[in-house]
Amino acid sequence: MRCDNGPLLLSQRSEEVRVTGDCTTLTVTGAYTVAIAEYADTVVINGDGIEVYVRDVNRVVVSGSYSTVVWAGRTPIIEDTGSGTEARPAESD
Repeated sequence: MRCDNGPLLLSQRSEEVRVTGDCTTLTVTGAYTVAIAEYADTVVINGDGIEVYVRDVNRVVVSGSYSTVVWAGRTPIIEDTGSGTEARPAESD
């Protein structure tokens, strides 16, 4: 899917989605979805078993349960009200 400097809502279930371009807000709902994105100013997760991998992000908002956000750039502002959730930087070699 393409994001052209605007918001994008992903509400798939049990799918892997690649997001190209820059998003103002990337919102992922549903369950058991994997999203791989280049850049999002804000990533919002509201679902269960969601994984988001993003190269660079400024703010992460997580609710729901057993979801993970992994970023490669600088550490974002994190708001985590979920259960069993994780927000962490990517491991470097």
